[in-house]
Formats: sequence, structure tokens, C-alpha cells
Amino acid sequence: MTSSQLNYLKDRCSVRNFTEREVEEDKFEEIIKSGQRAPSAGNMQPYSFIVIQGQEKRERLYELSEKQNWVKEAPLLIYICVDLRRDKRFTEYFGGEWADYEGVGRLLFPIIDASLAAQNMVTAAEMLGLGSVFVGTPSEHPREVEDLLSLPKGVYPLVLLCIGYPEEEPDKTYKWNSSTVVHYDEYEELKEKYIEDYAETIEEFTGLDIEEYMEKIQEHYDPEELKESFERMNRYFEE
Repeated sequence: MTSSQLNYLKDRCSVRNFTEREVEEDKFEEIIKSGQRAPSAGNMQPYSFIVIQGQEKRERLYELSEKQNWVKEAPLLIYICVDLRRDKRFTEYFGGEWADYEGVGRLLFPIIDASLAAQNMVTAAEMLGLGSVFVGTPSEHPREVEDLLSLPKGVYPLVLLCIGYPEEEPDKTYKWNSSTVVHYDEYEELKEKYIEDYAETIEEFTGLDIEEYMEKIQEHYDPEELKESFERMNRYFEE
């Protein structure tokens, strides 16, 4: 792999402003095929990709995403779902026994697999000259998404992927220094120096002092609202 190819990974940024140009069918097919080539535990491939075409469904997802404009503007919307149903049907069709139980434990590896497929799709889109952004907010309302997309038992909404031609090239956002995320043999507690260094990085990128930044974050991600969202998702996935 050349350094220029690695740049598709190292320089990737979420795109939230798209042109009106449609995504060509051949590029769409390449994105889907790339998603399917992601690693999958036991080659189970426990995911489905629902392409949103109806305007009413798009409008509803826009509402469920707290009116994030890119949900309305992106030419291509794909809802990536964890899908246990397909393998269940295949197994039972040939007289096999399906381990049918609920809860997060059953979903751990399928969630990983579907996430890997989603990332492959994003990378493929980048290499094809497209941009993308993940939107997780609708999945905070799993029952509503389930009804909207007619998801049967065993199929769960994971994340909405918006794809299109970028209207502008966004700046790369800040990340933690590698030394804070790489551990050797055992976990090391985060040092105060790294916390302070990261705060400086945030201030340089946003133009806000860290107190102002934290205030905005607390407003945007209200702890009580987050708690309600997590409780909704917990109830949904535990049933």
C-alpha cells in the first residue's frame, strides 16, 4: 500500500455539506461490495443495508436526527442494520438449530461486524471521490426506526450513513495524541499532562477556551437527555 493510499484513512474527515449531484450506480455498487468484504466473525455477515429512497422516510429520519441538514441533503442515505434474521432463516431452512436468545451479549460480534462493513463503505466512498458522515441520533429512537423501516425481529438499526459529493473540503478535526490511546501489556491511566495537552489542542482548533468548550458540549450533549436515550436503547436491545 502506498502512502497516498494510506491518506484515504489518515486524512478522512466527515463531510456535512453535499452538492446535488447524484451518486452513480456503479459507485454505489462498489461501496456496497466493499462493505461486504469487511472481516466478519465466522463469515456470518450479520448486517443489512437499507437504502432510503422515499422522501417521507428521509423526512422522518431528519426529524429523528434532531434536524441535521445533511440527512436531508445527502444524495445517498444507507441505514446500516445488524441482521441476525437472515442467518436464522438460512439455518432453520436446512434443519439446523438456532441459538435464539436476546440481549447485548448476542449482539456484540454482529455489531462489530456491521461496524467494520460500515467503515469499509466509508473508505470506498472516499476513494471514489465521495464524502460521508455517520449519523447515530436516529438509533437513539430504535422503536421509531424499527417502525419506519419495517424491521422484523432480529434486525436492529445501527447507524445512518450519508454519502455524496462534497461541496467543500472540511478541516481535519483534532484527535488524541497516539501516546494516550496506545497501551503496552496493560492499561495505563490517563496522565494529567495529556489531558492538558488535549485541552490546548481543542482550544487551538475551536478558538474557544476550554471552559467555553465544555459549556457548549454540556449543552449539546445534555446528561439527562443522554440518560433517557441510553435507557431507551437498553430497553430495546434487552427485550
